[in-house]
Amino acid sequence: MRFLLFLQLIAVVIFIFIMYLIPANLYLVSIISIFVIVNTVGITYYILRSWAADLKNEGTKSKVYFAFSLIGVIFAIVFLLINLSNFWLSRYSYDKFINFTNALALVTTFLLVSFGISYVALKRELQKQIGEYEKLKKIKLETEFQLLKSKVNPHFLFNSIGTAISMLEIGNDQKEIAQYLSSLAELFRTTIDAPDVWTLQEEYDMIEKYLRVQRVRLDWKLSYELILPNECKNLKVPSLLLQPIVENSIVHGISKSTKPCFIKVMCERSETYVILTVQDDGVGTENLQNGTGLNLVEERLKLFSSGSNMDILSSAESGTVVRIFLKI
Repeated sequence: MRFLLFLQLIAVVIFIFIMYLIPANLYLVSIISIFVIVNTVGITYYILRSWAADLKNEGTKSKVYFAFSLIGVIFAIVFLLINLSNFWLSRYSYDKFINFTNALALVTTFLLVSFGISYVALKRELQKQIGEYEKLKKIKLETEFQLLKSKVNPHFLFNSIGTAISMLEIGNDQKEIAQYLSSLAELFRTTIDAPDVWTLQEEYDMIEKYLRVQRVRLDWKLSYELILPNECKNLKVPSLLLQPIVENSIVHGISKSTKPCFIKVMCERSETYVILTVQDDGVGTENLQNGTGLNLVEERLKLFSSGSNMDILSSAESGTVVRIFLKI
């Protein structure tokens, strides 16, 4: 961008010098002048707008350098134009030069206004299309989210009921079975009634319920730890953000393992991000990121907070680590 702007400014300077050499044909100069002026204004505006956005992340030194460079270029062009007008006045009568200047200013203004109106109209249309796209994307994600819940729940319910039947068959205490079924019912109620957004504390409570039910089903194979600092408890997050990740750890990492496994859910907060980590030491799996649940988590995450992302590392030796970087 900066290189393109530099070339454009050089072209303007060269054009001004050329005008010293061809003052004999006012019509040719007027046509070239209009083209160069309009082209320069358009390109310079576009590049400066992009450059100004980049400067927000630059230091004070870069901003000062940019300001002085811009002022220097403007003064150089003004100086050349003043000298050029004096040069032309020495070759043409004052009236002829004024008529040429007025005509040039009139046509240039007309073109700039036309381009300005076209730009505003195109910008509004683009913003409208972007708004419609974001709206459709949100509707799509909400639909997929509801479908995911309806898809996961029957599968999980089947396994959970199977666990309750097994507990009855092996003669577990009825109070223990009732407590298990009560936890299961509470878990499903929370899942079905989950809003679009809730606090991180509510997300952790949901994960606690889910892991408590899975702990009964997997017995010795599963243990877990949930770490949530006080400063993170009231932060807003998309509901059921971590549940599909924890479920992937259970299904792909722990249930297939032949040794005791451990799941750890952690939260850290920096100045710009909340980092949520789900880590297990199960068997790991390849192509984990291609799963529908995790893809949906990532899409909902980016829609909820621009600049957020998700990182997944999985191997047979060390298990799986999923980190969510939620921009705040």
